[in-house]
Amino acid sequence: MMEPGPPESFLLSRDCKVEPYQRLWLDLQHRVTDFSKVRGWLRNYDLHTLVCSLFSEMGELVDLIQWKDKLSMKTYNDVREGLARELADITIYSLHMLRELNQI
Repeated sequence: MMEPGPPESFLLSRDCKVEPYQRLWLDLQHRVTDFSKVRGWLRNYDLHTLVCSLFSEMGELVDLIQWKDKLSMKTYNDVREGLARELADITIYSLHMLRELNQI
């Protein structure tokens, strides 16, 4: 199945001077926005809700390692999957916030 292309607002002309990292952020933002739009989640997102959600996810990240042995790499290996999941959630909420703030 082919993924939908970016909406017109995401298309950049070839003459547009955009750094590769900016294209990456725009692509990620487009994918996250489409994912949320299909599920009907976008109507729930405003700046206040996104800030609260972002802090909630950061709290979940801290909970994974807060009381663990800080000198042991095994500590981090034991929670690696959870760390990756929480970091992904933090990235997704950050992209939604940047969209709401019209920063990317």
